[in-house]
Amino acid sequence: MRAILIDPIARTITETDVSGYHQIKAAIQCDLIDAVALGKDVTGYVDDEGLFVALEDQGYFTLAHEVRPFAGRMLLLGGPDDEGRDTPLPAYVSVLTVKQIVHWSDKSDVWAKSEAGVYDGQIGVINADGSTTITDVIPVRIPSATYGEC
Repeated sequence: MRAILIDPIARTITETDVSGYHQIKAAIQCDLIDAVALGKDVTGYVDDEGLFVALEDQGYFTLAHEVRPFAGRMLLLGGPDDEGRDTPLPAYVSVLTVKQIVHWSDKSDVWAKSEAGVYDGQIGVINADGSTTITDVIPVRIPSATYGEC
């Protein structure tokens, strides 16, 4: 099924095809996955242990000034169907759309914010027309331990 892979290590965004759990894990190169709702029809799959990878070995990015950085690769698929199964990424989510909302994060910035325990900014979702809705959020205090040993 149609998907888009965000790779912050290579700093690339590419369209791909996957079918099933094992191909999702292979695409994001991890053992445990976690799902992140990025709008009604978009789900992002990430490495559940991505924040525990050594800082120098990991890549980071935010989506539309998301409050916290995502660590490692993310695979975008459609939202779940009525039975909870994955669906193809909707056509309105293109590589160009994703490139417009991905912001690569500098490792030193991630480290500094992690040490301070504060992430502030905005959060965004992908709407059905391909646009993003961005809203301000209140600064969030996050314990440094959340980001693992660095």
